[in-house]
Amino acid sequence: MPEFYKEKDPFRELIKKSGHNLHLEVAKILESKGWQVELSPYYYDEVIERPREIDIVASKEKSHGVVGSGETKRYKIFLFIECKYLNKEVVFWEVVFWIAKPNFEKIRRAILKIPKGVNFSEDLKIAPLEKLKGIFSFHRYFKAPFIAKLYATNEKDRKDPREDPIFSSFTNAIHSLISFRDESDISEAGIYYPVVVYEPGERVRILLPGETENYKKLTEIGQDILLLEVNYLYKCFTGNYPDFSRRSYTIQRQLFFVDFVEKNNLNRFLDELEDEDNNIYKLLI
Repeated sequence: MPEFYKEKDPFRELIKKSGHNLHLEVAKILESKGWQVELSPYYYDEVIERPREIDIVASKEKSHGVVGSGETKRYKIFLFIECKYLNKEVVFWEVVFWIAKPNFEKIRRAILKIPKGVNFSEDLKIAPLEKLKGIFSFHRYFKAPFIAKLYATNEKDRKDPREDPIFSSFTNAIHSLISFRDESDISEAGIYYPVVVYEPGERVRILLPGETENYKKLTEIGQDILLLEVNYLYKCFTGNYPDFSRRSYTIQRQLFFVDFVEKNNLNRFLDELEDEDNNIYKLLI
């Protein structure tokens, strides 16, 4: 029978559309690098008022001796990871990020909010802007020559913008991070990052500053990881009522830089996080 007459295998189609293969491949890479992996934990999303799933919460315990004091700093690095198989093309618009000093203040705000239960030295909060890049020269946020602020996808058939694959991936990574960090009874001292791991890389293109049509692959501009700036608004709840509708809240704003990592670059990204931690702990108090 000719191939085009054959019926589609419903089980094969289900496996293909689920995205779980990518999910499990990412978990395997993390575990091979010594990360603890929790698959598909749920958190409560107050916006839609129901539980939601984040693909992976990965953590790694860190301990560093404090020179001259005999003390040991202990905390965890947490990655809140959304895995995304891209069915359609995506273009990100990048900007020259470090050309103006006000952007140094942005990065200070973002980095100072990364930890929970551990704090950076007070000196970092008041250090002159021109010194910040030297202090944080090891961190990928400061090393990135460009950062993405806009994007477009070919998912035009989706009626709800929240179903856009890029929007849903970074908002879920951020919102789950906030929920586990701020709302959970089991939140721990640590450094918290939102991450999107995607494939295939062939479906992503970058427009550099000043360009209107000359799009490129990440590898063509010497980048392994894409950073997306997200100025995120969320509800910060107070009280501890079983009925969420009775809890009071304030609207909070936090600046995030979401790492978009192509699956084939995940090992390199994890190695970079380890290198960063070898410097970050020296700035913690």
